[in-house]
Amino acid sequence: GERSERRTWLDRNLASGSNTPTGSPATVLCPGVRILPTDCDGIAQDNEIGISPSGGLFANPDRPDRRALNLERQYNDEFTAGMQHQMTARLAVGAMFYKRKIADLAFQDRTNITLADYTAFQVPMPDVSRDPEVSAVLKAGDMVPVYNLNLAKLGVFNIGVVDRSDTTNDTLYTGFEASFNLRLPGGAMLFGSWTADHTLQRWCDNDDNPNGPTTTGQFNPTAATTGVDSPLGGRYCDQTQFDYPFLHEFKFAGSYGLPYGLDIGAVMQSYAGQERVITWQPAANLFPGGLRTQAETFVLNPPGSIFYDRWNQLDINLKKNFRHNNKVLTFQFDVFNVLNANPIRGANNSVGGSLGNANTIMLGRFPRLAFNFKF
Repeated sequence: GERSERRTWLDRNLASGSNTPTGSPATVLCPGVRILPTDCDGIAQDNEIGISPSGGLFANPDRPDRRALNLERQYNDEFTAGMQHQMTARLAVGAMFYKRKIADLAFQDRTNITLADYTAFQVPMPDVSRDPEVSAVLKAGDMVPVYNLNLAKLGVFNIGVVDRSDTTNDTLYTGFEASFNLRLPGGAMLFGSWTADHTLQRWCDNDDNPNGPTTTGQFNPTAATTGVDSPLGGRYCDQTQFDYPFLHEFKFAGSYGLPYGLDIGAVMQSYAGQERVITWQPAANLFPGGLRTQAETFVLNPPGSIFYDRWNQLDINLKKNFRHNNKVLTFQFDVFNVLNANPIRGANNSVGGSLGNANTIMLGRFPRLAFNFKF
């Protein structure tokens, strides 16, 4: 597991094997009389760093809580198939299929903790009525399973943490893509594409916490894939067992030459909203007898059940080239998000008084004036 420790640093030369600076009392703290040129220079030197609180065992690979357990090299299998066909002199179409598997993902395992170290109970679904999209999925009156760590195991919860991986943990990506290119009479160009894909996680090889908390950092199974948290263990650990939809994206672009050497272009993009993962931390008084061993935050909604709104963006541009010999001066005027759409792209997903409050929306309409000189 990841570890850290604090050592004394006074920006002074220390006596060997101690945290005591050499010299007289006048040289203990900075500023003061320098014993060495490197004293009080703001740069840590080896001779200025104190002794290890662990007695030098901090980086010992034989420590039980630093030894990797069945830690395999992560691998990525990818299969891609595609075709492109010239339908006519002016029309070309293409299609692609993608299948990817990322496996042997590493995670932190608490070797002193198993599922048997938890006591199960149920509590009513919390109030999520302030967010209509969430309340449509999480029904009032439903019961939520919660697990409380046995008190006898609290003292060893963070002891014996090792890094390991297992072949039952993986990330699965499936994607489809279709596109076309079309040249029209008069010099107009059209392009279009459609993509449908989804990424599913199987993260069930963990018996540290049946509540299924999310995790971050290098041990986040979605850090390099969807960017959306997924549970580590728990009832939603295998997303392949749920009706997780494919997310559809569309893009259309075109350009046309106008009189007087002007070119006009437009791009229309449509993207599916990102998945929303609703988390909840039950209050201590909801635990049996009010005896909560440790705070538990976990996912409430099934995978693929709540998404942000689809967002559409129309961009246009007008361009004019001025040529002189082999030099080209280009002036271009763009307007992004012409329709000034403002769908919510991020919100508070924690159950509470701010559930559903938007924290990120689509950037509003804005223009750009640019020029480019090639010589």
